[in-house]
Amino acid sequence: MSNAKKNSVVNLELERIEKEAAELSRRAKISKIKVDKKFHAMTINYSGSNKKGGKETIYTGYEEMLNEKYDLIQSLKYPVMEILEFPEDWDDDIVVTGISLNYDTENDALRGMVVTMQKDVENLNCPLNINTPFIKFSNYVDDFSPYPVEESCWDYDTSNTINQIINNAYLYICGDTKTVQQKLIA
Repeated sequence: MSNAKKNSVVNLELERIEKEAAELSRRAKISKIKVDKKFHAMTINYSGSNKKGGKETIYTGYEEMLNEKYDLIQSLKYPVMEILEFPEDWDDDIVVTGISLNYDTENDALRGMVVTMQKDVENLNCPLNINTPFIKFSNYVDDFSPYPVEESCWDYDTSNTINQIINNAYLYICGDTKTVQQKLIA
């Protein structure tokens, strides 16, 4: 197969994945993303809307996600470590294993999230599981919070990161995995 024809096939497949992901994002909201820290695969909970109401779906991926997408999820540990006042030297021992998202029921706006992480503990055969408290996004603030906005919300950069992670999750469900990318490029 010529390079031009191969590039055309690759582009068509990537466009198909992007279109499917865009359509899925219009009709379904992701509520949870779990990351397998050994195999870098994702399990994604999402609910769709239809005339009969929402239906919870769990997508379990067995394919490894792209390295840059895994690294993006892992980048959440830095704002979490700062918020929870963890020592900087814990950086190498902490792995983000999941996020739980919460939406406003009236307008489907993303309200906030909880980040789940694991920290290796030297003296044990099992990791320490850590959950952040529920933390709102700064663009979703209600009048009931007793704390100042800047102290009780994810910052702008973290909000952008989570939006990228959510978009990557839709792409993953639709087939954008490391294996697929390698087959397309090979």
